[in-house]
Amino acid sequence: MSRFVYPLVNILSVSIHIYERLMQELQLLEHLRILTASVEEAMTLRSIQEGDRLARSMRSLCLSNMSASAVVLNTLSLGGLERLTIWNSKISEIKIECESKEILPCPSYPGFKQLSAVHVVRLEGPRDLTWLMFSQALKVLSVSDSSSIEEILNREKGMSISNAHPNIVVVPFEKLELLRASDLNELKSIYWGCPKLPEAATESFRHVERVESA
Repeated sequence: MSRFVYPLVNILSVSIHIYERLMQELQLLEHLRILTASVEEAMTLRSIQEGDRLARSMRSLCLSNMSASAVVLNTLSLGGLERLTIWNSKISEIKIECESKEILPCPSYPGFKQLSAVHVVRLEGPRDLTWLMFSQALKVLSVSDSSSIEEILNREKGMSISNAHPNIVVVPFEKLELLRASDLNELKSIYWGCPKLPEAATESFRHVERVESA
């Protein structure tokens, strides 16, 4: 039985739902660029990042309908990521890895260099999103309909990240231009010492500012 040999293909614009078998086939492509990838299984996400080349081809990643005790995001494997969406998922913890066996030496800055937009909708499990401190290029953050979230950045976890990775800029949301926060029933704070909000912030976020300063 003959094996189909993939030609040298450069996929410039494609949106796909990645599952295990398709992931193996995509690895055979010599030139690949995926603008949007949707993943439902935590193990598939792990396998994608272990393949490294496939992960680095992604510009936008959507974790949808995912159920997992923990999800790992590797800042080096996903180095080209510009947009991350987490939708309708139950994830107790989101962990960040800053090392890769495929990329040596590791860069001095351990975070997501290109990630500028994060959208979280209907996420159950975590009480905070402190892993966002690894996204210092973040300009747009939208969090909605996620009842377990009590704060966006947790002070203790934030200090722990800063101590472990001193090269990370310690000013949270330094480049943030827009933050939407809605239908977060348990939300108590954005982060410690929250300064004046950006002009583009929505009314729902301004309400949180008033609560924090009360």
